[in-house]
Amino acid sequence: MKDEPREPRWDAPIDVEAHLAAIPEGVTTKGLFLTNLADRIEAAGAPRPGRWTPFRNYPVREYAALLVRCAEVVHPGLPLGRGLREVGFTAYPAFAATTLGKVVFSFAGTDPKAALRLAPRAYDLVSAGTSQVTLEETPGEDRLYMRGIYSFPQLHEAGVIEGGIRTFGGDVDVLVSGVAPGEAVLHVRWR
Repeated sequence: MKDEPREPRWDAPIDVEAHLAAIPEGVTTKGLFLTNLADRIEAAGAPRPGRWTPFRNYPVREYAALLVRCAEVVHPGLPLGRGLREVGFTAYPAFAATTLGKVVFSFAGTDPKAALRLAPRAYDLVSAGTSQVTLEETPGEDRLYMRGIYSFPQLHEAGVIEGGIRTFGGDVDVLVSGVAPGEAVLHVRWR
């Protein structure tokens, strides 16, 4: 993961079938994120794609497919990568609205940097230990190293981090490097 940080390629074509096929069995996320996507799809006028229990584990392959569906339904005029980013903006509020999310992010108060410091713990709690997210803090730029995150980390997860920080009043640019299946480094540059 030594390439230079760059703006995510929001407009690049995405081979969704190949992406979904590359997700290992046993990689999970919590139902609250699938429920959030289903709510958004339904609110956009499309049929609700299913129901999930908020803190039960579900396959990330199912989640990633629903992410794509949500981006296409809710943001039909955008390229898929940009739609995935926009969908990412809603993930933090969905988690923060849960009791667990309130407890985790209560430690941040109103500090966007403190919220970013809690991101690795939040990812650990919602991925059932199938992913690894670490944070390296440096002056002017913080880096989130994501491994085992198969929900389009260079696009959707960049939106999750950007949206979460904005919720706390922070202003950042999120660049990416080291993009590979299930991996990316998110470079969070504070303004």
